[in-house]
Amino acid sequence: MGVGDNVMTAIILIAPFAAIYSWFYCITRLRKEPAHWRNRASVASLVLTSLAAALWPLMVLLMFKLIPNDKDWGVRAAWAEAWHPHIFRALLAALVLSFLGRPRLIIPLALASIGTALFGVLSTAP
Repeated sequence: MGVGDNVMTAIILIAPFAAIYSWFYCITRLRKEPAHWRNRASVASLVLTSLAAALWPLMVLLMFKLIPNDKDWGVRAAWAEAWHPHIFRALLAALVLSFLGRPRLIIPLALASIGTALFGVLSTAP
């Protein structure tokens, strides 16, 4: 295992904590402030990242519920792969929005979106 593998694993493990910190910050601090475009960008980035993270278990659940058992794994894998471009586009938009958001939330939001994307890539790798 090389240094790159360790860095990717660390980012994947840090991503949920970064997302939880961002949600906590948005719920506790941003509610008390006026609606500013930076606050909206941070919340939009956080919602996109959370939505993309929630789509992976939904994708797997629907894959087993909607595709009959007599179909081979190739059909299920192709159906699951059809979701990936949409999920990664949402994560790319979340990453861009994180750089436009609140300065205090830039690093946690970027780590959350990158970690979610890495988890998606590495969890479906053969």
